[in-house]
Amino acid sequence: MVRALDCDLVVPNPADFLYRLERANGSDWEERYFVRYCLELSLVPVHMIDYPVHVLVASALLLSNEVRGQTPLWPAIMAHHSRMAEADLRQCVKEMRSLAENASSKNQPQGVYKKYSSSRLGSVAHLLCKKPDLA
Repeated sequence: MVRALDCDLVVPNPADFLYRLERANGSDWEERYFVRYCLELSLVPVHMIDYPVHVLVASALLLSNEVRGQTPLWPAIMAHHSRMAEADLRQCVKEMRSLAENASSKNQPQGVYKKYSSSRLGSVAHLLCKKPDLA
């Protein structure tokens, strides 16, 4: 039936939500890179598939606002455009923060961390990395 109607079915991806929410948030280049970094880190762990794409995007933006000290953390315009309250995103933000903090660990896949450690992408991978223990 889909072929007969000549329809294309697609699954939403982060880009469908990202650009609109970044504009609403007034994101600069560093924040845009950091959000993409968080989203790419979220591709690897299988438990992150529990979150719909729009929740991942909104959570990455909220985490970025936290890391950069923006106030308010989740402005009314973001709640309006995302249709999500800050409290709705807290669990996903917590898990994303953990992914970003532990990304430099040797027992984690290093591709995304190395990519976003480059100066070309603003070295945003270092914004949340835990320092390795020197003991």
